[in-house]
Amino acid sequence: DRRVEWSQCPSRPIHLGTYISVIQLGPYQTGHTLRGIHRTLTYDMWLLSVAAIFLPTVALAQFDWINPPDTAEQIRSHGYPVESHFVTTADGYVLKLFRIPRGKKMTPTSKPLLLQHGLLCSSDCWTLSGPDHGLAFILADRGYDVWLGNNRGTTYSMSHMSIPSDDPKLWDFGIHEMGVYDLPAMIDYILETTNEDRISYVGHSQGTTIFYIMASMLPEYQSKVLVASSMAPVAFLDNTRGAISTLSILSSILVWLARSVGYSNILHNTLFTRGAGEIVCQDDFILGNMCKTVMFQLAGADNHLTNDTLAPLVTRHCPAGASIKQLQHFIQLTQNGGHFTQFDYGPVDNMVKYGSLTPPHYPLDKITTPMLLYYSDNDNIATEPEVLRLAKSVKNVRSLYAIKYKDFNHLDFMWAINATALLFNPAINDMTTFR
Repeated sequence: DRRVEWSQCPSRPIHLGTYISVIQLGPYQTGHTLRGIHRTLTYDMWLLSVAAIFLPTVALAQFDWINPPDTAEQIRSHGYPVESHFVTTADGYVLKLFRIPRGKKMTPTSKPLLLQHGLLCSSDCWTLSGPDHGLAFILADRGYDVWLGNNRGTTYSMSHMSIPSDDPKLWDFGIHEMGVYDLPAMIDYILETTNEDRISYVGHSQGTTIFYIMASMLPEYQSKVLVASSMAPVAFLDNTRGAISTLSILSSILVWLARSVGYSNILHNTLFTRGAGEIVCQDDFILGNMCKTVMFQLAGADNHLTNDTLAPLVTRHCPAGASIKQLQHFIQLTQNGGHFTQFDYGPVDNMVKYGSLTPPHYPLDKITTPMLLYYSDNDNIATEPEVLRLAKSVKNVRSLYAIKYKDFNHLDFMWAINATALLFNPAINDMTTFR
């Protein structure tokens, strides 16, 4: 069985120079070979040791970042019931789902809901804020059987039934495959497990994109979805602005370089990324505010809606990994003149794969599922003009809701301290009308 979980690291203070001898690898290394882990640890240890020399005042004694609690541990620590499930897609990827079958006081008659993360996130992104601000907990307490998905290539879903974990072929996927393989597999599994006919769906950012791909390419799956809520919906990306717009140009160069030297995946949650985040993003560290500013400036022009203690928690779990092809597809969408199209392989390969020189458009007009769209004017990624165009492209928009706060940005849809009042409660009230 390839679905192996490593034992947990004991919670105790240890010295930076000696922890490699006692560390036990947790769920963040599932799907890796021991050889790959050894390389990663050696490199990460060297970088962290250098950082520790130059930053001796940083408190690293607790070492929560070495092996941070996974989604199930976070949920359990707040007194909620939790289950872990594995789903195998039609093309062989093994995905991990976490389930909160009910709230603390709810009976086990809740209706199933799939909550899907965005790019470089995982199921952790819905639980980091805790019961008062985390959407997963709020949904459970409002009577939903909450399922937290994890797409292929993320922290919890890095295994395949036949492709070795160190084979570059493992990473030959993008958002298209997530839409036509991952999402259908998760929906089918949830319905079979719960003995229900339909689920409710909530996606953020990329989590909305893959729903549009599934619904347009596999329209028969729409009969299995009661209602789809899109938070910061992403289909058209030609109107991105601010730092993210500049980054998309630089990213296209970096993606080309990565492919040239043989890289097929990027931005994983490693010992180094967690340690660096712990060092730089501490509240009392000189760069703490800068860390938060950089993290959130990519998403919008303001970051004051997030708790100051959240940034180091986020860096313990994010980035959660992506394939080069996945990132490349999003970059293409920012540069293709405002079209929501399949992956562009170039004229020659497009002709072989699609029978045309250019990639085909996703047929958004086939989407008839009741849609609830939530957006913010301060979102640099899912901008208002793009969301309004999306609303005109699909057939059954029941709610087009602008967040009533001018500084609400792309990441605030998950982590804003006032997201419950501004977004979660209105969204849940909208969904309740379909139950």
